Amino acid sequence: MVIWKLEDGSDKLIGFDNKALYKSNPKDLEINKIYNDFKFSIISKDFFSIPFNYITEINLEQGKKYIEVKFGNNSSEHFKILNQNKKEEFFNLLKDQFHLGKYIETKTNPSKKSIIAIIILFILYLITIFFANELSNGAEYDVKHPNSIFAILLALATFGIKKVTILFSFLIGIPLLNIIIRKPKKIKKITLK
Repeated sequence: MVIWKLEDGSDKLIGFDNKALYKSNPKDLEINKIYNDFKFSIISKDFFSIPFNYITEINLEQGKKYIEVKFGNNSSEHFKILNQNKKEEFFNLLKDQFHLGKYIETKTNPSKKSIIAIIILFILYLITIFFANELSNGAEYDVKHPNSIFAILLALATFGIKKVTILFSFLIGIPLLNIIIRKPKKIKKITLK
């Protein structure tokens, strides 16, 4: 049996035995009694419990203030632990408890969405430059739907090639900066089913 008494805005009591995960946020006057009872295998009715055989996945994502426990069909519960070291330690204890589960450690790719944004903006830039070039050569366009993407790109094209290039350079620079600045987050996962 493992139980932790936490402070600093985390769930007040978090623990597990050989049957289930538990968490509780009792009144301050009751914490010590519930904590000591748990050490002697007396589980208070104040605990929220998830039996181990219901748990399908346990996730620890860097930067999150909790460990996510998925159970049943589509249910999940957050075990809030603000202290990063305690959160890692609790996750590792759970990992050892579920030695039959599959442990996976991955990193998120924050640049995926940014790359898609850059590609879309670049395509819109090429179309707008095409229109700007055609307009500078005397072409005329009739806009039947003034709220369409075509009308918006045509309106931007009236600014000329130089201003359109400056505008889209700025717009493309935003997701490009996001790729440079953001760091990938680690995700640790225990899959049981």
